[in-house]
Amino acid sequence: MIKIDYREIARDHAARAEKLLSSSPVHIPYLALELRMSIEAIAYTRLQDYIDDIPPRRLKEWQAYKVLEAVASIDPGIACTRRLMVQVDGQDDEKVWMMIGEDRALSMKSIKENYSALGNFLHTPTLGQASKVKGVNRDKVLAKSWFRNSR
Repeated sequence: MIKIDYREIARDHAARAEKLLSSSPVHIPYLALELRMSIEAIAYTRLQDYIDDIPPRRLKEWQAYKVLEAVASIDPGIACTRRLMVQVDGQDDEKVWMMIGEDRALSMKSIKENYSALGNFLHTPTLGQASKVKGVNRDKVLAKSWFRNSR
């Protein structure tokens, strides 16, 4: 199976979201869509790492949290931040650990909550929802978004 660079796709979506955020007026549905697609691309990156262990039916799922739940059933540590370190020679033949890189992960709860919250801006509110809404507070919405919290 071909390996797709979903990390680059996620970066592209995040960059477009950032550009939308700085535009006036901010088009919240487009911003929410770009952020959700960025989250999905991150989830697909993880899925590719476990492609041989995932049942084929799970490869058709597109919701980020469902994809990550499938991966988490194989590797429960998927939502943990991981660091790659090597031991190098320091002064006086002392061994010193040096960090080469870090793969920061969001929690499953955070992904599910933010993914769902962003989805609220992609659909027309139901009559019940519309009667409760007093307007959209742009700053409050964006402050809670995954995009803002991940920076």
